[in-house]
Amino acid sequence: MVTDALTPFTDELMTDMDVVSETNPLLRVRMWTRAFIFLIATIYFNQVISGEIYVAELTVESNVTLEASTILSSWTDGSVFQVTSGSTHQVTLESREITAECVVIGDEYNCSCSGGYVWSNEVCYDYECCNNTACLKNVSLVAPLCIPPVNVSLNGTAILSATVKGTETTTIQDLLTKLNGVININVLPPRSSPTINNNIIDFIANASVRFNTTKLQEIVTKLKSDLGAQYTFVDTHGMVTIVAPNNTVDYKSNQSLRCEFDESTDFSGWNLSRPYERFELNTGRQVTLLPCSSANYPSCINVTLYNLTGILAGIYECGFTKGLVRHTASTKLDVALLPDSITMTTDPLIADCSKDGTPSVQVTVNATIPVKGDFEFRWFHNEDSPVSWSKAATELQQKEITIECKKKENTVKISFKNKNQQNVTGSINIPVLTAGDPFCKEEKIDDVVWPKTPLRVTVVTTKCPPGRVGERQRSCGNSSNWLSVLSSCVSEELKKVSNAADNFLQGVGATQEVALNIFEGMRNNSNLGNSTDGIADIRASVNIIDTMAQATKYISLTEDVFPYINSMEVLVKEIQINTSSGFNSTNVELSFCSRDDCNLTIFDIGVNLNKTNGLMKVMAMKNLMDKLENNYENTERTGLILSATLVNNSDSNITISMLFPADKDNNNGPLCVFWNTKLNKWSNEGCIANKTENYTLCECTHLTSFSVLMSKSDISEPALDIITSIGVAVSICCLVLFLIVEWMVWSAVIKTHLSHFRHTAVVNISVFLLLADCSFLASSNPTSISETMCLSLTLCKHLFLLAMFAWMLCLSCSYVYYNYTDTPYHNEKTCWLIYEGLLRGSIYSFILPVGTIVLGNLFSMVVVIVTLVKTSVPDGSKVDEKETAKGILKVVVLLTPVFGLTWGIGFFLLMLDPTSPIYPFLNYSFTIFNAFQGLFIFLVGCLGEQKVREELLRILKVKSGQTDSLSKSTSTAVTKAK
Repeated sequence: MVTDALTPFTDELMTDMDVVSETNPLLRVRMWTRAFIFLIATIYFNQVISGEIYVAELTVESNVTLEASTILSSWTDGSVFQVTSGSTHQVTLESREITAECVVIGDEYNCSCSGGYVWSNEVCYDYECCNNTACLKNVSLVAPLCIPPVNVSLNGTAILSATVKGTETTTIQDLLTKLNGVININVLPPRSSPTINNNIIDFIANASVRFNTTKLQEIVTKLKSDLGAQYTFVDTHGMVTIVAPNNTVDYKSNQSLRCEFDESTDFSGWNLSRPYERFELNTGRQVTLLPCSSANYPSCINVTLYNLTGILAGIYECGFTKGLVRHTASTKLDVALLPDSITMTTDPLIADCSKDGTPSVQVTVNATIPVKGDFEFRWFHNEDSPVSWSKAATELQQKEITIECKKKENTVKISFKNKNQQNVTGSINIPVLTAGDPFCKEEKIDDVVWPKTPLRVTVVTTKCPPGRVGERQRSCGNSSNWLSVLSSCVSEELKKVSNAADNFLQGVGATQEVALNIFEGMRNNSNLGNSTDGIADIRASVNIIDTMAQATKYISLTEDVFPYINSMEVLVKEIQINTSSGFNSTNVELSFCSRDDCNLTIFDIGVNLNKTNGLMKVMAMKNLMDKLENNYENTERTGLILSATLVNNSDSNITISMLFPADKDNNNGPLCVFWNTKLNKWSNEGCIANKTENYTLCECTHLTSFSVLMSKSDISEPALDIITSIGVAVSICCLVLFLIVEWMVWSAVIKTHLSHFRHTAVVNISVFLLLADCSFLASSNPTSISETMCLSLTLCKHLFLLAMFAWMLCLSCSYVYYNYTDTPYHNEKTCWLIYEGLLRGSIYSFILPVGTIVLGNLFSMVVVIVTLVKTSVPDGSKVDEKETAKGILKVVVLLTPVFGLTWGIGFFLLMLDPTSPIYPFLNYSFTIFNAFQGLFIFLVGCLGEQKVREELLRILKVKSGQTDSLSKSTSTAVTKAK
């Protein structure tokens, strides 16, 4: 809101005025002002300094004696006024006219817009005064009141979910007439669609006022409901500003187009239309889409075109979608085109001057371009002066050339020039066979005549079998023998697929749906036989896959990209090759092997297959692994995928070995996987992985598409999982029995302070190990518990295992780590602490305390052993070495599970390379010893403790009815035996 504007007017009108300004796309500022009177006029001002145009809407009061025109004429052209719009500046009056008039008689109003103006949307939707009808309400305070008409239109489509009732036209017309400024409505007759089996109704409406998006959305939504339509959508035209070059731009130049809309929308995009073709644009090699929204234009999208060629010429349409409404604008990009390619041939293929005395021969030169355009051409022959420019009316230009037989080199050129004076040139060399020259004899193969040709000369013809396009070429060897025909004649349909893939890479038609159509078309239109044309289809198919692999750098494909793998497997399987060794490109390599012992290297992947017969075909591709869903959690993809097939083979058992380069930065286990095309996911069934320092060896018992997944952490083995579950369950049972026994014999075995401390320690260890084992079992299937429960069980295991080692001594470790570090505490996929690397991760808040305690316990056990060795019997005789060894062994067996020394194996596992030969042994040892730790404590604490054993036997015998004296005598006898 800007105040104090048009200050000279305030004195004359004796009222205050408000000024509202807005900037339009042409950097013009529009200002609306009003005074509370009854005649509305529009006055145009020009700011002298900047050249900006201001439009002020004034409300002035008139009566029967004072005409409005008289009031307006009091301000003459050239009058200068002060306007405040952020800063004060002068404006000069340019023109003025009446826009609306209200006649007031008492409390009755009769307002109308002047000629050339219509009611604004504010008046229409708030006061129900629309189109050009008179308004009988007091709308004099509305701003803007009347506005100049504009040309806007809408095209709508309704796809009916039921049969046509006959009332659809009336329903559409009744609803669309509620829009302000509607001029006409045209509902087309219903039509049917061969693809969706529904009736479709199209309708068109023109209006003189910009549509209110909210109101239009309401009407379209109600229209869908009233028609019972399955889908209803509307495109508007005339509401979006498009900024584009207004001149003819150069061929292979870079250009930008921008679309702006002053409302927020949900989606935006660009489309390119040519006769009978329409493409959606996405970022690619030649196209870049970027948002450009601002405060004035919340919806804005820019498209930049690089290296403009024929595929980017046409009509550009932008669109902003919100709900069922899409606002569009379009413009033609006028490009001074030139031929994107020039194909030149001659007839005959050779200038045959082999007959003596032939001075010259006539040769017809053909120049074929993709499409005709607004350009001229002219021919050049050797050093002769070029002919004048001619209009290129067709795609084929021909020129009769006279070849002088005495000249060995004859070059013919054709140059095309566009209206911007740019040009492009094509050329061809015409070989000359003179008398006495050695040559290859004329041959006819597949309806193609290969003429007499000089040695070391290659001739090219565009004659292909029906339904194929391209060219064939053949060279005359050094020994006057023809070499094999090289054909690039591909099927017409496959050529269309190849063109679509090229457009996809550039960004034209780069959508998920088009990608699927490309692979489907490649699979359906490849004739992969062993003929020369079949080889051309193979090359074209491989190039299509290579092109799509490159295109994935620009557009992200979803899981619908599964045809990548299917197409590749079909391609490899159907290839029939007898002599070729393969095909190589940047992203694709294809190799064949017919030997019984096949050893191939493809993209540094060694492939070995022993077979008795048949042909092995292998294709490797880059840049596709990351496009396929990885259903193995906590693994990383590698960069290659390999497809192997075997045809004409009768072997019942097949084993293929593949040597993938290893990831030296990842020391964890690899997974050899294949793509299951039925389930659309990776599987390792039938595959075994063995990792060495530099390679991962994959051995599989079937053939399909293979790759390697590298684990981010140690991979769970089923055998270890089973051992762990059984061991923990046994430990829980044994720990419960141990605690029951301790409770039963407590008063009998606790006789001294030392025995009290020792049994108390063992009971505490048992209690917390029992709780830790219970927590472990509860979290053995992390996917079936909630995130909160997972965190709680992680904390419990952390706490109970630490308490098992040190009776709550390390309780603070878990608390401090969880609350005062910024790193994650637990892994939701395993419900355990996190290992990130050496001395990194929450696992070390467990390992370091445990390590300290284990080392301390190990020292204590060594002290016990040393003391045992040094101890002598009471009579001073020499200690028997066998008895000493037995005592040491007994100490080790008894104290190792109680002191938790088996956990020390885990420290070696952390430091050990998983590829080490002893790694599996230590891994299984660690699992067995610690899973069954509860069992070992039960054996040591109950069966290995003499006093506990004696008391337990006494209790059991009492329960069975034996006398107390017998129990005592037994106890005494045992005591004396010591």
